[in-house]
Amino acid sequence: MKWKPRFGEFLAGMIASAVLWCAYAIVAATIDGARPADWLGLVGAMLGTMMAIGGAVAIDRQKVANERRSSIREVLRAAVECVSLFDIAKSRFKHLTWKSDEAAIIGAEADQLSATLDRLLSRPQLTDGAINVGSGAMRLMQSIRRAANIFQEANGLDFGDRAFDVLIESVTLVEIVAVRAETVRVYHSLPKPKPQ
Repeated sequence: MKWKPRFGEFLAGMIASAVLWCAYAIVAATIDGARPADWLGLVGAMLGTMMAIGGAVAIDRQKVANERRSSIREVLRAAVECVSLFDIAKSRFKHLTWKSDEAAIIGAEADQLSATLDRLLSRPQLTDGAINVGSGAMRLMQSIRRAANIFQEANGLDFGDRAFDVLIESVTLVEIVAVRAETVRVYHSLPKPKPQ
């Protein structure tokens, strides 16, 4: 478990600081002749300081961990949406005709998801695995955009077949993105993302 080493470090730090404070108190008491009330005040101040510092450190670490989990969760959700859109494009593009509105709509959705992933991948809290998943999903969106642009060309035949061929080049990438996303999800103990 991740919290056990941190708790051990915190406990070791508390014990070490308690030993130092006690040594200081004994030396100061022998030199100045301290009363029992002075000892209680010293111990109370020492414990209060340690607990305040320990609590602040724990809260800060938990905040960073929550931000990382949230960012990774958003990247995984966007990657699932990208894979879903790729599957839709692959099934529809083969049957579309020249200057198809549906191809333009799917291309616009790919542009929007690319922009979302670009924004998400600029977050500093992401792990390398989440960045790999997001960049693979962006490549899927780029292939959808290339395939959608084929329908806007002014000449040629078999627009659907040509667009489908562009998408087929990225089919293995879909499997890689899905496996990487699942690996990252399991590693960070996140729930399965669902496309929206």
